[in-house]
Parts: sequence; structure tokens; C-alpha cells
Amino acid sequence: MQDSLTIYLSLGLVMLMLIFVYPIKLVTQLSVSYLSRGMLGTELPAMLWSDMAQLCIYFGLGLMALAVIIICFYENSLRHKEELVLTKYEVYYCKRMRLTWIVVALTAMLSCLVALVVNESAIPAAGYVYFSLFVTIRLAGKYYERYNPLSQS
Repeated sequence: MQDSLTIYLSLGLVMLMLIFVYPIKLVTQLSVSYLSRGMLGTELPAMLWSDMAQLCIYFGLGLMALAVIIICFYENSLRHKEELVLTKYEVYYCKRMRLTWIVVALTAMLSCLVALVVNESAIPAAGYVYFSLFVTIRLAGKYYERYNPLSQS
């Protein structure tokens, strides 16, 4: 289905990816280098801790924007579920994925806050926040299963 909202969301997603891809590469390189204590990864430019904090904030803002766009895609699908002839499972899946991306957005927001408030030596904690997704996404899924009327029937 190609309504105007879908077109604008698609355009927003493409623009976000064009702006967001290089910083993702840089964050990944910095993470690999940091976690391997410089043994893995490529030669990186010298960066100050404040630059790393700004990079963490930029990454978090980009991830929040991505999450919002994906949530809007799911919402738009749910809004047009009759036209799209979505099955009960597809409606369930859209709602479950929407919750997952809400958790991702909140985690990115928390990472930005950590990067803003911690001292320079604790900047890597802003990146470690993302490891919580392994637990929080599963907890959100369990919560959804518990309170979803379809799963109880």
C-alpha cells in the first residue's frame, strides 16, 4: 500500500540512513578497538573523550529516529489492517514489534543521557547501556504475552 504517510516514512528512512551510516561505522570501529584494547580494528583518528560522548549522543539520536520511523510504519500498517487484510497473527506481530522498537528507543535515550551526565572516563558506559537490550527486549515480550488478550485465548 502506498499512502502518503508510507511515502514520507520511506523518504525519512532513506535520508536517515544516508546521514547515519558513517557514524554507525565509526561507533562500531571504536567499540571493537575499545573492547579488544586496541588489538582488533583499524587505525582510528585520535579522539577526545568529549568527542566520543558527542558520537554516542549522535548515535543514540539516530537510533531513536530510526525507532520512531519503524514504529510509525507498524502503526500505519495497523491503521490500514482491513485494507491490507492482516491476519490476527500479523496484527499481533506488528504490536509486538512496535513494543520492541519502543524499548530500543528508550534504551537509546538512556544512552544519550548517560553520555551527557557521566564524567569523561565513564563515557563507555553510554555504549554498555545497549547490552541491556538483550534483557529488556525479552522482558517486554514476556510482558506483552502476559497482557495480550490473544495469547490468553
